[in-house]
Amino acid sequence: MNKISMICLSAALVGMLSGCAGTNFVRPDDAALQNGKTTVAEARAKYGSPFRQSTVTKNEEDVTLLSYAYASTGGTPLETGVIPARSLELGFWKDVMVSNVFVSTFKDDASSFDASKRSAIVKGKTTRDEVIALLGRPAGYAVYPIIKDKNGQALVYAYHTTSGSAFNLKFSKRDLIVTIDPNGVVSDVNYESSGMQ
Repeated sequence: MNKISMICLSAALVGMLSGCAGTNFVRPDDAALQNGKTTVAEARAKYGSPFRQSTVTKNEEDVTLLSYAYASTGGTPLETGVIPARSLELGFWKDVMVSNVFVSTFKDDASSFDASKRSAIVKGKTTRDEVIALLGRPAGYAVYPIIKDKNGQALVYAYHTTSGSAFNLKFSKRDLIVTIDPNGVVSDVNYESSGMQ
């Protein structure tokens, strides 16, 4: 799922050389997009046609991804030298949402998080509320089949950046997926990073 997001965001960033690329949107309220409830039609009605639509296989199930991206040369990034951009990736299985992840490098709604704090998350002990108190509002949420646990929910923390010029783009990403069991306790933690941190 994250590779698709990087490709979409990168394409939008290259296109922004003319000023901006994609249609601007704001970070969705947590209640606006609900895993297990929101349908493809409802998402399209709210956000329009996606920048890209694709299919990925997760846990032996086909998931449809709707990817939205926006970049602007006039925006203010959280970090100097980073191209200000935002993306929203919505995952659907059997026409119902199973994941939603918002990533932004704009200063006013950046999805950055302190990855060094992940060591304080203890499987079988740390609660959902404690994770959010530690890391802040998640960039998104995911359920089966995006995650393996059919009864759990993942808190997704994601921050992807692009810097440099059109012919020398540099990418970095930090993704933390914290799976919460039905009792509200952490059952799994998965962290991935690449590029300059």
